[in-house]
Amino acid sequence: IVDFILVFQNKSLLKPADHRFNKIVAELKKIRGAKLKIDIWQPLLNEAALGLKEARDSSQDALALLADYLPQPDANQEPTPLTRALPEEPEGPEVKQPTIQELVENSLAKIKGAYKNFIELSDLIKKAK
Repeated sequence: IVDFILVFQNKSLLKPADHRFNKIVAELKKIRGAKLKIDIWQPLLNEAALGLKEARDSSQDALALLADYLPQPDANQEPTPLTRALPEEPEGPEVKQPTIQELVENSLAKIKGAYKNFIELSDLIKKAK
């Protein structure tokens, strides 16, 4: 039950983060070039975008793992992921696959990092106005 709650709480945190990212992008487009140089804000924006992408990926991986726990309509049927499949494990030494909790923690850390960048970007925008 805890895994179920974690996965869907994490998913609900991604929506406002994406919305905030889009608002910042729109604001930067308004003042681009005029008062704020691209080399100042672009790395922060790229880092935030990458962090949100990685957060979504971890969230999707956690959702796929959660699907393995859900009962299937047919007992003989193989469980199928709700979303995309996790990357295949490489051959060779056994690699420990992350747990749902670890994936959610990773996603939350990436969202937190994106918000740190949002704060820096907001400060830059305020100074440029």
